[in-house]
Amino acid sequence: MSAELWVYERSEALPYEAMTIFAIVLLNALMAYIQEFRAEQALAALRQMSAARTDVVRDGRRQSVAAAELVPGDIILIAEGHTVPADARLSRSPCKQRRQT
Repeated sequence: MSAELWVYERSEALPYEAMTIFAIVLLNALMAYIQEFRAEQALAALRQMSAARTDVVRDGRRQSVAAAELVPGDIILIAEGHTVPADARLSRSPCKQRRQT
């Protein structure tokens, strides 16, 4: 408001208050943008670090691939404590089943 009056009237000295407030608002916006950019980078790095990987048999050899790269025909190797990375069909289990008597 004082800047507008200064432009209209031009009778006073420069509107230092308006210029200071504008500079603070501009600096605040710049700092918020930088902080948001850094937060997005950190989040992307965390996603990359926590990407699920699994062991599969593909083309006759054992490989470690990202769970998102599983394709039909991959044989997923699952051990105790592993998370099943996709819908799958159980073909073999090394666990011995107990007979009920």
